[in-house]
This record gives sequence, structure tokens and C-alpha cells, in this order.
Amino acid sequence: MSGPVSAEVVSDDPAEMVAQGRALTGLHEQVIVKVPFGAAGLEATRELSAVGIGVNVTLVFSASQALLAAEAGATYISCFMGRLDACSIDSGEVLGGIIAALRPAAVEAQVLAASIRHPEHVVTAARLGCEVATVPGKVLRQMLQHPLTASGIERFDADWRSRPELAEWLDGLLAEAAGPRAVAAAR
Repeated sequence: MSGPVSAEVVSDDPAEMVAQGRALTGLHEQVIVKVPFGAAGLEATRELSAVGIGVNVTLVFSASQALLAAEAGATYISCFMGRLDACSIDSGEVLGGIIAALRPAAVEAQVLAASIRHPEHVVTAARLGCEVATVPGKVLRQMLQHPLTASGIERFDADWRSRPELAEWLDGLLAEAAGPRAVAAAR
């Protein structure tokens, strides 16, 4: 495993959150303890971060909550874009407010865009300067697709197939480029 992986505590008691967090970090050095925002989560964050354990404070939905999470020592502050949009709240505006509130204070916590539901969330998070985003495979696949890309590839393939002499020329060029290396490798 390379890079941080969040593992979530399930208690709502600060002392138990800390105990669970310590146990979770024992699983692997890359584990970051994920705690929900709130008084108990902030207390656990302060205690865990004080001993060098990375914490991802999740369920942050405002700049004021983000400031509290940062002050408690959060490593990551997770804002759920999809959940905000589902409540008819502009997730880009909220995420932008969080980033704007944290950056002048030179806070070390990284803002994590979560609950990414479509490619535009990814673009918005990047434009706003979000350091991290959790992007589902479904959204990554959507980012690969565009109707003009697909039709352009189809047109290119049709043009290429209509000129078989160009394929022969390219095959010859590849054989020349491989030259002595291809002969030596074949031996």
C-alpha cells in the first residue's frame, strides 16, 4: 500500500475513539484515523494528533467547522460535495469557503473533497485548490468519456482503414526502428 488510507472509528465517545484510532493505526503505517466532526470527534482529533497520529475529520460542511477541525490538529478535512448538492446547497461555494478560510491561516491540514458524484465535482475541487479528492471508479470512467472523443476516434479509425498503404508504411517504419535491437532480441 502506498499513500494514506482512512480507517474510520465507530464510537461516539472521545476516549473510545482514541482507543479505536490507536488500534487502527497499528494495522499499517499508512492508516489515517477517520473521525466524524463534532465535539467528541474534535476531542479525539486533538488527542490523536498530539501523539503524531494522522486524523481525517469527516462530515465537515462549513468553513467554521473546518477551522475547528484544523485547530484540533486534523491532517485532512473532508467536505462531502454530493451530500451538500443533494440538500440544494452549492458544494463548490462551501468547498471554496473552506479553502479560503484555511489558507490565510497557513493551516497544514489538507482539504479533501469527498462524496464526488460526477466529473464536474472533480473539476470544481481542482479549480478551488483542493489537495485531495476521493473519486469513485464510476466517476473516473465518466471522466474518460466524451462524445466528441469517441466520434473523433471513430473518424480517425475509418480514415486509417481507408488507406492500407499507410499501415504498410508504418509497419516498415517500426521494423526499421527496431532494427538491430529486434534482431538481437530474437536471438
